[in-house]
Amino acid sequence: MTDVLDAVGSLGLVASGARFPVPLDPVPLAGGQFDLVSSARVISGDTDGGEPWTGGFTVVGDTCKALVVRDDCTVPWAANPAGPNALAFYPVTPYLVVSEYKCSTFGITPQEVADGARRLLSSGAASAAIERELWLGTIPPPPGGVDNPSVVDDGFDFGAGTMTPMKALAELEQVAREKAPALGRYMILASPRLVSLWDAGGALSSAGGVITTVLGTVVVAGGGFPTRGAGPGAVVVNPPIEWAVVTGTVTVRLGTIVDLGDPELMTNRGTNTISAMAARFAAATWHPCLPPQGVKVDASL
Repeated sequence: MTDVLDAVGSLGLVASGARFPVPLDPVPLAGGQFDLVSSARVISGDTDGGEPWTGGFTVVGDTCKALVVRDDCTVPWAANPAGPNALAFYPVTPYLVVSEYKCSTFGITPQEVADGARRLLSSGAASAAIERELWLGTIPPPPGGVDNPSVVDDGFDFGAGTMTPMKALAELEQVAREKAPALGRYMILASPRLVSLWDAGGALSSAGGVITTVLGTVVVAGGGFPTRGAGPGAVVVNPPIEWAVVTGTVTVRLGTIVDLGDPELMTNRGTNTISAMAARFAAATWHPCLPPQGVKVDASL
């Protein structure tokens, strides 16, 4: 038998079909490509500018409305028809993103299981969870907390009917600059499906791990965005119709990863499994001057 093992080497099998355990290089978990976390402004850690945010914070920004021009001889000047530009704000209640890593007790240590739970919180799966919450806003506020903004609750449907993908992209670019010309930088949230269609049409480019349009708008291909369902104003669409929205640049806050419990104590001897859990605080916010502006897109056209 030793000669047989020496002969097959790393192949791990013989002609009879018998298989021998051979260690394989694991494929590591990784962060997403072009998802929300990889495309947004990210604040890592439990403080922002030295101030703690995990217990709640307020997003403050200019309203970004248009300016007007005047005849210098007009007396008196009338009020600005676009409305005054001033500070706007809204409060945010951070939430926990929780991971569980579970496997057989055979050949693994509790520390390796705990490390697996931690890895999940730095993977693309964490971004997908944050994307879904940013879109749906499903987490109820805790006592003393507030409802967080979401695409469904705080977005606006500005489009007239359903559009082709290219028409929708053009309208998203237009409405952002009409609603908030002072903001200057914008972000489109869409499904990987729709982003792929825009790219096939030659409308997008990528550099430094970020997708942008010809106008410099960042495009997020978020697998966690449930775009075929409820969108701005809780309006529901069905396939092949889906939503895409444009807003200001999203800021994602990611807190310190912490273990939840001791994996040594989370072993099920009946099933011979061991599990560990980890969590981190998170929050995703957009600039208050431009809540999501949405359009319905027919992805079949």
